[in-house]
Amino acid sequence: MSSDRRPLLTLVAIAFGVALLYAGAAQLVSTPRVHPDEHIYAGAAASLGEGEGLRLRGERYELGPLYPAILAPILAAAGDRETAYPLYKVANALLFALAAFPLYLVARRLLRPWWSVGVAAFSIAIPSSMYVGLVMTESASYLTYSIALWAIVLALERPSTARQLGVLAAVALAYATRAQFAVLFAAYVLALVAVWIVVPRRPHLRAALRRLWPTLGAVVLGVLALVVRPLVTGASPLDAVGAYEVLFRGYDPLDIVKWSAYHLADLELYLAVVPIAVAPIVLVRLWSQARAGSRVA
Repeated sequence: MSSDRRPLLTLVAIAFGVALLYAGAAQLVSTPRVHPDEHIYAGAAASLGEGEGLRLRGERYELGPLYPAILAPILAAAGDRETAYPLYKVANALLFALAAFPLYLVARRLLRPWWSVGVAAFSIAIPSSMYVGLVMTESASYLTYSIALWAIVLALERPSTARQLGVLAAVALAYATRAQFAVLFAAYVLALVAVWIVVPRRPHLRAALRRLWPTLGAVVLGVLALVVRPLVTGASPLDAVGAYEVLFRGYDPLDIVKWSAYHLADLELYLAVVPIAVAPIVLVRLWSQARAGSRVA
């Protein structure tokens, strides 16, 4: 066996071993626990599987369509919801474990293969794996987010037309899982600006903009959708986030800042403090390496 294949084969074994472990553990959850979320996704999947489209008790379904689209074939094969319920959790376990592969590819941009295997393995050995036992979007979201992250990293590295289109497709896939992932496109655009500022020997701004025509086209379409369309149709710009619109109307901006700080502190504990503590050092090193330019001729 060629040594350069061993890290990837090891990752395959880890991912599918973890999927089997999580699928088994998820069966300990005998009934839905999160109401009404689990019933909403299961109901939308049933509606889709029965040929009624994405509906919820006859009303419009306003959440991401991807997860019900994944569940619908499982329900069709199982025949009824009771039989499909444990299979939904098996699918969740597989989706969650598959996130290891795009995260491995992200890690490979900076690390050697075996270190990248470690990063990918730890990325699926996290407390959030508990969500595989719930009929909710978290498992699919983790995978689609990871794919979008990989696509963004590739486009930032070399923004060819194909890679930019890859970002748009990956972000659309993530958005189809959870509307909040629209923020990934904004992060991608800001990252392009940051890269242009940081790297040495950057191209002239006009040349860079010509090269970024797929991204700029998507920005224009986004502005039209959020600004012009509501002016013409009378709809709210928040319609783009569907059922999550109430979140934008129900919180004071100062409360959002406060709870963001609380969540950052929670993330620090979640990551066992160390990654947050060393983050400034890592960022400084990455900044200096970026300023030095690529080592590849």
